[in-house]
Amino acid sequence: MPDKNAHSAQAQLLQQAQDAVQSGNGDKAAHFLEHIIKQDRAHFAALSLLLDVLYHKAEFDKLEQYLQDGIKAAPQDLRLRILLAQYFLWREYDARAYDVLQYVLAHQNRNLQALLLLTQCLGRMQRLDEAHAHARLIFRLYGLRLEFLPYVIGTLSACCDLQNLSRFEKLLEEENLHLAPHNLRLLPQDFIFYLRYGINTEGLAQIRQIADSWKQRVQHHVRSIGKMIGGKKRRITRLGFVSQDFFDHPVGRFFQSLPQALSMGLLPDMEIYCYNSAPERAQDKVHKSIKQNATMFRPLHGRSSAEIAEIIRKDEVDILFDLGGHSARSLSWLFALRLAPIQVMWLGWGHTGGAPEIDYVLADSYCAPQSAEMMLEKPWILDCPYMVYAGNVPGVSALPAFVENGHVTFGQPNRIDKWTAESMDRDSAVLRAIPNAKLLVFRPELHNKVLGHHIFQEFSRRGIAPSRISLAENTPQDYAAYFARCDLVLDPHPVCGGATTMDSLLHGVPVLTQSGEMIFSRFSHSFLNYAGLAELSAENRKDFIEKAVALAENPEKILAHRNHLSGFLSNSPLCDIAGQALAWRKACAALLA
Repeated sequence: MPDKNAHSAQAQLLQQAQDAVQSGNGDKAAHFLEHIIKQDRAHFAALSLLLDVLYHKAEFDKLEQYLQDGIKAAPQDLRLRILLAQYFLWREYDARAYDVLQYVLAHQNRNLQALLLLTQCLGRMQRLDEAHAHARLIFRLYGLRLEFLPYVIGTLSACCDLQNLSRFEKLLEEENLHLAPHNLRLLPQDFIFYLRYGINTEGLAQIRQIADSWKQRVQHHVRSIGKMIGGKKRRITRLGFVSQDFFDHPVGRFFQSLPQALSMGLLPDMEIYCYNSAPERAQDKVHKSIKQNATMFRPLHGRSSAEIAEIIRKDEVDILFDLGGHSARSLSWLFALRLAPIQVMWLGWGHTGGAPEIDYVLADSYCAPQSAEMMLEKPWILDCPYMVYAGNVPGVSALPAFVENGHVTFGQPNRIDKWTAESMDRDSAVLRAIPNAKLLVFRPELHNKVLGHHIFQEFSRRGIAPSRISLAENTPQDYAAYFARCDLVLDPHPVCGGATTMDSLLHGVPVLTQSGEMIFSRFSHSFLNYAGLAELSAENRKDFIEKAVALAENPEKILAHRNHLSGFLSNSPLCDIAGQALAWRKACAALLA
């Protein structure tokens, strides 16, 4: 055991390491911490701080070895195993994190931190039944506490557990949520909640807290890069795009129209630099298309924070776009370093990023936010749709579903976590007004029993019998076939469909939306206007219900909308890559003038 003098020396070294982190010198901090660990391999405080330092330095093998050595030195210290599990979750090694957490809980079955991390881990693995069971166990043992929210929100949202979500929302109205830095990278299911919550000023403050915490972290770990050198006067405008989703993902699918326009010679005065923070996906068609058509495709996965920042800085980008926002694996923290003269949010977030270093949020004239006070950035309005489809239009099935079924079938292909109690109230009102209408929900995650149970339960509470709700677990292969089984998609609110609305329209299925004030509430409103179906955008809940009922009672109007889409959509601005290229050239020239 280290003596008192050794303890005093370690405490001094730990303080020096903390000071080095605060001043942005990760190398110096690592030196002090490694000195402590050489004396005491299981020094928990030193390993905790080193976890953050070496993670940003991308020294992953060394970091894992330190954690494993610490566990060997003190196998009974379960805190070290929880640190290792956190590291695995950061690296997205979910199965390895699961094994470590199971070990911890086998020895201490009420360990709160392990239960929280396991709930988050199971949710990421799409084992929603188990994740939800663990969330309920936590609530039973420890009550419903606001600090649990970052760990359980993804599971509750993905399971349509509206009752517990409502309880958390009430807690948020009563007290502030203080997020620890390691919880601030939001998972896909998490950020939908923060978008919804961000409609009010308290939610906006949370988003800004997330952005500010990431800014502080990056300033601690990346300080030694040179000054920004973008924005040189040259004939070619260099656009940089940072994303973890350059593959067959909604962001990748609708981003690829720009590199495709470049390859077609439609952007003669531009270059497109893509910065990919995810692993290579050599077999993915969207990934290959973007990589082939972009001017430069830079892989960043596995690099340190400082290396990533320096790569982008040296490329002298004129306008840098964040395609991730606060979603999982994003590199939004980069933008705090001001690596380009102009920095813009687009595609992957749909709201304010909460960071003053982001100058603009991209929008079109229809989806532009109607409430400027909720946006930290200025809207940059394009003279073309927010996003453009670059593939072949699939086409419309021969007959609408109501012809075969004898009743109207409403469709719900959107993410389950976009359903709120308010939108479910609204859709239930529609179903009550049309007694023979049915609702088809098709989502890949519907194999989870708890999800189906909650959907039936929520509709039953609103007077809709389970026999009127059909649930289907779709796959990428049969996704299109399910659109042929519904007549009209009911868009969720306030976070509406984006890529899913485009998919619906491309398959000839009209979408009824309720537009809101924020960008994330106006995507469908935009797409419907560009598709020539502005009448399907409702102004409020009452208008939405009236429009839905009128269409269900006169299904020939639905047929007319389908016929319109089949003849109009492929030649509309939503599929016009040349029009998009012209609008981008004009907008970028105006920004850089």
